[in-house]
Amino acid sequence: MSSVAKARIYPPLRPVSKNRSNSFKRTATPPLNANCLAVMPNFSRDFSQFELSASQAASLRADFSLLVPETDLSRCSRVDRIIAEYKRVPGIYFWIMRQGERLFSIYIGKTNSMAYRMQNYVGEFQPHSPNDYKLRIFRAFLAESTPDATLDLYFSSKDFSEITQAENIAVTAYDPLLNRRQRPSAQARADLRDAFSLYYRSAFEQLLQNDG
Repeated sequence: MSSVAKARIYPPLRPVSKNRSNSFKRTATPPLNANCLAVMPNFSRDFSQFELSASQAASLRADFSLLVPETDLSRCSRVDRIIAEYKRVPGIYFWIMRQGERLFSIYIGKTNSMAYRMQNYVGEFQPHSPNDYKLRIFRAFLAESTPDATLDLYFSSKDFSEITQAENIAVTAYDPLLNRRQRPSAQARADLRDAFSLYYRSAFEQLLQNDG
């Protein structure tokens, strides 16, 4: 990854206070761009292997409720409603790609609070939990590769004790694209390590600088 690409994907930290308990934070997350997309896994643009069959589509509609149709993962009235009304609602959620009448299995996850998970997905990049940002990266990739496709968010509420088993059953049944574990290339692993190092070195330097 070039230094320019790193600078665009990982904006610098900026001091906001001399209070050592809160001395830095990340600047606003920049729009995803071609440099960011270049570091994604090289997904095939043929999504056919992830298309839902007629029986899977019927099960989706029977077992899940549509929460947010055609989302671009930005704040909107529907998202605000979920954040307000689903604070203590555990369950499993299902990201579906829609292209015309065709539905594709993208990602299934579990949560103790759908409101909290929704905030994660529409929020800025968080270095301590970068996994939540994968849908934003995928959405940007989708806009480049399949611009006529949209993302829909479905949800099925469950008792807290059931969510892990329900997630495992759903992942097995639908085999979503982003639930498949792929081994990163050596270069991708090195780029991630270097970016992680840059972030923490910057944090250390700011925390240890002389306030006087």
